[in-house]
Amino acid sequence: MFLFWCLPSFAFALGFFVSPRLKTVLWTLSLGFMGTVCLLNASRCGRIHCYFTGPFFIVGAVTVWAVRVEMDW
Repeated sequence: MFLFWCLPSFAFALGFFVSPRLKTVLWTLSLGFMGTVCLLNASRCGRIHCYFTGPFFIVGAVTVWAVRVEMDW
């Protein structure tokens, strides 16, 4: 549980205190990782909330990355 949820959550929270570039990396990786783990959990155990939170986390990761890429242009 620590590896799959606490560590990515800590990395996400750490993003509030670092530079914007590092924030993008931390948030994109942590949201993408948690989304993937959530979808794997949904396929394994069939929890309904995982079918919603998994894609939500992945969309969040893509959004963070896309906003940062747009800012660099």
